[in-house]
Parts: sequence; structure tokens; C-alpha cells
Amino acid sequence: MALSATTYPVTEQYRASFVEDWMGLYYFKMSNGMEYNCAFDPDCTAQDEFKANGTCTPDDKCHPNYAAGFDVKYVPGTLNGHGTNDYHKVGAIDKMFVSPVFSTAEMKLTKKDQDYNGATIDVWDLADLAFRNENCDGSEDDSRGIDCDSPYLTLNLGTFSSPKPNLVRTPIFASLPHFYQVEGSSSIKNWYPGDRVEIKSCSGSEECDDADRDFNCEMWTEPITGALLKGALKLQMNVMMPSVADTQSGKLSDEVLIPAVWVDEHQLAYPYQIDSIKQLQGAPGLFELVMWLGIGFGIVFLLCAGALFYFGWRRRRALRDLMLQKKPSGATELL
Repeated sequence: MALSATTYPVTEQYRASFVEDWMGLYYFKMSNGMEYNCAFDPDCTAQDEFKANGTCTPDDKCHPNYAAGFDVKYVPGTLNGHGTNDYHKVGAIDKMFVSPVFSTAEMKLTKKDQDYNGATIDVWDLADLAFRNENCDGSEDDSRGIDCDSPYLTLNLGTFSSPKPNLVRTPIFASLPHFYQVEGSSSIKNWYPGDRVEIKSCSGSEECDDADRDFNCEMWTEPITGALLKGALKLQMNVMMPSVADTQSGKLSDEVLIPAVWVDEHQLAYPYQIDSIKQLQGAPGLFELVMWLGIGFGIVFLLCAGALFYFGWRRRRALRDLMLQKKPSGATELL
């Protein structure tokens, strides 16, 4: 079988499931079928080679950003993971794609075998994330900074257009609420927005005054199949304020991101789906019960067969002895 190169433009959005570190069903690696390609890197797009054929020569200014993980819709369980309990133990890490906001996210299993309306679930919390940024080193005029134009732990969502003149094409950046820094985050480091603004909680509404408001990104899964029973994504949308000149000193201020909106996206399984999960989880117990009952009946049948064989053997022996006693000898017949 011959293989030919694609005639379509190559991009980093192509996903190949057959990768060296393949971990199970629905495990992908962000790739483009080529060893090097930085289609979203300004250092790459500035090259004549890219303008000619869409490819990029690897050098110190153009580095592809690859990532691997499970599709977010298919959390690894016993069946679609390794076939073991690797993803059903406290501390297990599930690395997966979350699009379009994140490149990859790592969820950590913090609680296992929890009860939810009679169903057994595992609880995962956000452990790490890497936003969808290219590694631009900022060494050339065409580069826009360390990681293009997104500060640390944020993602440039583009601009928001408004009919009001002062809001036309306002840059919007996404981050975790309160610019939360996930411990050990693998996002490319640049300036951190949380160091440039003072974050104060709002007040005057039920949601703002709720001291126990949960900003945690988490998910609940069914251990055997990996079925997603609950997912919660919490984001903060920030408006970028460019540098302005100080009227007294004439110096330019730093760019800042000002929090504007909190986004709370979550989904919970319907009751009939929970009932299906309970039936699924009850099936192995039923099968195990049937198996042990079958083994028990088999042992009883073996014991009965042994008893029948033993008593049959004793009866045949007794009949044989009786026949030997009744059979006359030759001397008795002569008399």
C-alpha cells in the first residue's frame, strides 16, 4: 500500500490516535503528520518558506507545541483505559484535551467510590493546565512575546466589538477565576496578570456575597466506563487595558487585565442516566452472585454424585457378598 502526502494545508489541529505514548481508547496527540510545523507561530509565518508552502524550518525561533491526552468527552475508566484500576485510585492523573479554551488539562482523582444517589462515582479536580499558546521567543520583530500575545495562565480570545466607540475591538482574555494559579502549571510563563491588579470580591448580590462559592473546575466519573456524570468549568473573562502615559512623569504604565465576567459552565447527568449507571454497576455484582451460586450448585452436584457413587459401590459390594453366601459349594451338593 502506498502513502501519499496530503494536498491540503497542514495545520496543528490534526489529531492522530496512533502515537508512541498511546494510553488507551480515545487517546490523541496534537500533531500535523510532520516533524516540525509552527503554523500558528508568528516567527514561523514570517518565514518565506511558510509563505510559499505552509511549512517551517525548525530553529531557535520556531518550536511546535505538541500535546497528548484523552478526549475530554471520553474520560478513561477500567474499560477504555488500561483495562486495570490505574484510573481508579486516589492520585491518578487524567491528561486530556479541553477545547477551545485550553490546550490540555490534567485532572487528579481526589476522592474515589463516593456515593451519589446510589451510584458510585470518582471525583476529579483540576491539577494542571496548558493554555493553547505557541512558544514564541520574542527575538524577532514578527514575534509578539514569550508566548505570543497571552500572559501567563491566560488565553487571548480575540476582540469584542461594540457599537460604543470606547468599546470597539476590546481585547478579551480568559483565565481561571481570581487568576488562580494551578500548582505546577505547564503553561508557558510570561508576565502574570495577578501581580498587576488587586482583586476584590464583589458585593451586593446573593452570588457575590456567597462566601462558599465554588470556583473549582471538577468532574465526576463512573469508574468502570469512565462516563462523565458531572462537569464544571469556571472561567474569568478579562478586559485588557493597554499602556497609558503618566501625565506627570510621562512614563508608560504596564498593561493590565481587568476582570469583567465570571463564566460558570456545568452539566449534571439526568436521573434516568444515573439509574442506568446504577444498573450497570449492579450487573457485576449480579454476575458474581450467579457465578458463586453456580459454583455452589456445582459443588453440591459433585458431592451428590460422590455420595451416589459411594452408596452404589457399597450396595453392589453387599449384593456380591450376599450372592457368595447363597452359592452352594460342591461338597454340599454331594451330600
